[in-house]
Amino acid sequence: MAMTAEERITRSRVRLLLGKPFFGQLATRMRIIEAPDMPTAATDGRHFFFNRDFVTRLSDPELDFLVGHEVLHMVYDHMGARGDRDPMLYNMAADFNINMTLVEQGIGTVIGEDKLNGGKPCLDWKYRGMNSYEIYDELYENADKIQIGNMDVHLDLDGSGDNYTWTGEIFWFRTESDILWFKMAFGT
Repeated sequence: MAMTAEERITRSRVRLLLGKPFFGQLATRMRIIEAPDMPTAATDGRHFFFNRDFVTRLSDPELDFLVGHEVLHMVYDHMGARGDRDPMLYNMAADFNINMTLVEQGIGTVIGEDKLNGGKPCLDWKYRGMNSYEIYDELYENADKIQIGNMDVHLDLDGSGDNYTWTGEIFWFRTESDILWFKMAFGT
């Protein structure tokens, strides 16, 4: 019998506990909550929200990367550190920072584009050595922002940790390497 998404996430947390205890210890503190309307996963710093279909499509190493990714959002307090920065652009800057850290630490495998609903993982080594604020500033300087609803996932909490809404935007980037279209989505 196939494991449920919750069982797979639990096993990922155990793998992290055994192989990367810092990540595993923090991952086990997050409450696992299914969020069927979300295309991938997210955290508010206390909960691990996930889409069952997305988790099911991931390999074990990709799932470890995902769990580690949400742990680092919590560690870096990206939810509180954002300040008055644009939520979606700051989340992207944080993702660039987090994903480089996970690769450097050998946490799982970067999630493939084929599993990101038409999106691309935020991973570009030109940001190496930069924190999320510095990455944000560079992205902000180079971004032509287009407002489009429900295209990306970000948690905005009312402070209680119980009520959250999804907001979305698409950003077009002009970078040295290329034009990067980031669309992490509902498959549109």
